[in-house]
Amino acid sequence: MEFLQLLLALIVVLLLMFRPKSEIFAYLIMWLGWIFMMYLYVGHTSGSLLGTINL
Repeated sequence: MEFLQLLLALIVVLLLMFRPKSEIFAYLIMWLGWIFMMYLYVGHTSGSLLGTINL
């Protein structure tokens, strides 16, 4: 999932380089990527039901 964050950061940098007028959209992509990574981290580290079941 870290690859997804790095890919989104690359897209943001390319958007800012080639389309500076879409700055708000680029920062929106970056924030959504960070929020998604925080969601995955909290879901992974919390004591969920599937985390305690030995499959």
